Amino acid sequence: MLDAARTLIQTAEDAIGTITGRKVVGTLAIGSVRTSALSLLPRAVVLLRKRNSGLRIRLRVGLSDALLQDVAAGRLDAAMVAENRDLPAGLRWNPFIREPLFVIAPPGSPAVTGNELLRTLPYIRFRAAVPLAQAIDHELARMNIPLNEIAEIDTISAITSCVANGLGVSVVPDIAVKECSASLVTAPFGDPPVTRRIGLIQRIGNPRAAMIEQLLTDLRTVSGEHASS
Repeated sequence: MLDAARTLIQTAEDAIGTITGRKVVGTLAIGSVRTSALSLLPRAVVLLRKRNSGLRIRLRVGLSDALLQDVAAGRLDAAMVAENRDLPAGLRWNPFIREPLFVIAPPGSPAVTGNELLRTLPYIRFRAAVPLAQAIDHELARMNIPLNEIAEIDTISAITSCVANGLGVSVVPDIAVKECSASLVTAPFGDPPVTRRIGLIQRIGNPRAAMIEQLLTDLRTVSGEHASS
C-alpha cells in the first residue's frame, strides 16, 4: 500500500505540473552502486535542478541487487548500475557512459605496455562482488599473465591511492585515473581494450520517466568523451 501511495503522489505531482505549466516539484529518489562514476551523479543533478528548482533529490548508495529490487518495487525512481544481463521483468536499463579501463602504475614507472607493467610490478587486485571486478578478473585470466599479488582491496579510490604511493600496479576505470591527483603512469588494459558501461535503470511505465530521461541526458553530458547511448 505504501509503494502504491508513493506512485499516486508522484503521478499527481507530475500531472499538476503539466496542467499548470509549473516546473516539476516533489522528490526524485535515486539509487547508485559504489562506483568511481558516482562522482558524475552530483554534477548531473545540479544541471537537472537548474531546470526544476522545486525538485528535491533523495540519493541512496547500496548494492546492485538491492537497488534493482527497490526500483522494481517503486521505492526508488531510478538507480545507477553497471550493465546487467539478468534484469528483473519490468525494468529497463539505459547506458550513459562507456569508459575504457587502464593499467595504472606509480608515478615515475617506465612507460611500457599494460602487459609489461602487470608482469613486472606487484599487483593490487580489486576484490569486490561487482561486475567491474569480475570483468577485470576475466580478462586477466584470458591474458594468462603471471601476477605477483601484493594486496586485495575492495574500493577503487583506495586502489588508486595505494598505486599513487608506490605499492604496485592495478586496473581501474578512466574516471578513477582522471580524479587521482597523482601523475599515474597508464596503459590500455586488454586486447582489444576492455571497457565498462554504466546506466540508469527504471521501471517500464514509470510516472517519472520524463524526469529520468532528463537526468539520463545530463549524465551523458557530464560523461564527456565517453558518453554512451
